Amino acid sequence: MSIKKQKGSFQNNAIQVNSGFTFIELIVVMLIIGILAAIAYPSYQNSIQKSRRVEAKSTLMEAAARQEKFYSQHFEYANTMGGGKQNLGYASNPLTTGNGFYSVAIAVSLDAGKAISYTLTATALGAQIADSCDQFSITNTGEKTVVEGSNTECW
Repeated sequence: MSIKKQKGSFQNNAIQVNSGFTFIELIVVMLIIGILAAIAYPSYQNSIQKSRRVEAKSTLMEAAARQEKFYSQHFEYANTMGGGKQNLGYASNPLTTGNGFYSVAIAVSLDAGKAISYTLTATALGAQIADSCDQFSITNTGEKTVVEGSNTECW
């Protein structure tokens, strides 16, 4: 900010004030905004990916509950998510979750033609593939596992 006295005016004591930002001040502000954005964006992306995991986990838990219900009615586990005679009643096999970020499939172990155990697996799709927890599983015994990452972080 600079102060200048105006000469030749009818008031010799008039003061003119120039206000505004200098180029250096603008560059400093832009630098600070850039640094904050570089720190905040990865954190934001991590939060988004973490919130999408909820969809996979809730679908796995729902499918596991359907498996147990199926077992109580038929004395064996269903071998598909949907389609076919012994399915969990979903629209497709494998099932794509509501927002399309995970695909859920069943793998069963057979004994004398009956499914005696299962593993439900949710695999990341699309933008969620970049997540460190990209594949979750739950078994008929309730064991929860992940391919990458740790169970405490992912589950």
